[in-house]
Amino acid sequence: MGGGGRRGPGGARQDEVLIAPLRAAGRLEILDGDAGLSPGVRAVATPGHTPGHQSVLVADELLVTGDLLVHAVQLLRPGLAYGHDVDAQTARVSRLVQLTPGRRLAVSHLGEAFTRA
Repeated sequence: MGGGGRRGPGGARQDEVLIAPLRAAGRLEILDGDAGLSPGVRAVATPGHTPGHQSVLVADELLVTGDLLVHAVQLLRPGLAYGHDVDAQTARVSRLVQLTPGRRLAVSHLGEAFTRA
């Protein structure tokens, strides 16, 4: 888990504060790679920014990108690396695979929440 070693308030590790309670309550399912979430909704592996990064694909039409895209220029040049990607080459491949022409995107780091690839 990406931020497991980070310390939060009071010096507790993030996984102790955020992950452990969800796991203890039976509300956490660890996904590895692509996985169906509900009819028409699936998690798709988009590693590179972090090793286990995933995005969510809805009805094969809308991609909720997470950190797949961090700058608008990556829409035009998906091969452009981002300095904080753990594995820049893998991140490039993830963008090239998922940013298919015409796919609607829900992005978190760009000015508008929805755009098209």
